[in-house]
Amino acid sequence: MKCPEIGIVSNFKATEEVRKAFVKVVETFHSLGCNTAYIDVPLNFPEFNIKNIDEDRKTISNKLFKDVDVLILPTTTDITPTIRDAKAGGAQAVSADNTFFCNYYGLPAISVPCGFDKNGLPLGLQIVGPRWGENKVLDIAHLFQQSTNWHFKHPID
Repeated sequence: MKCPEIGIVSNFKATEEVRKAFVKVVETFHSLGCNTAYIDVPLNFPEFNIKNIDEDRKTISNKLFKDVDVLILPTTTDITPTIRDAKAGGAQAVSADNTFFCNYYGLPAISVPCGFDKNGLPLGLQIVGPRWGENKVLDIAHLFQQSTNWHFKHPID
């Protein structure tokens, strides 16, 4: 498979630990010879208006994927909370901050393993495609999986 044009989302939200793991993801795609470009995506919505959703979806897909095949960014903003932290009411890593734009704009996306945090819990890479671009998303996820061994590793019990 020819390496795709990768849009690296530059305005995602994440802790330093998640950012460091993401840098390694970008390095993996560079090592495969993929061209990359930094892109800001609309993570914050000034107004959620269902009346405009069809037009918004068409417009954003054409805008974001004009020069790239897919976008990549961390799936979560923080490391996965341990059971102990979750019980204690700690911060929730599973926030929609980096994923909501995909849902609103109807963009196909997948999360694949891309590392482990300091607690031995998984971190995810989100791969996002244009409207009706499910095949591209799956192809890039497969390429990443074949180029790494994260899918063979297991979280610490």
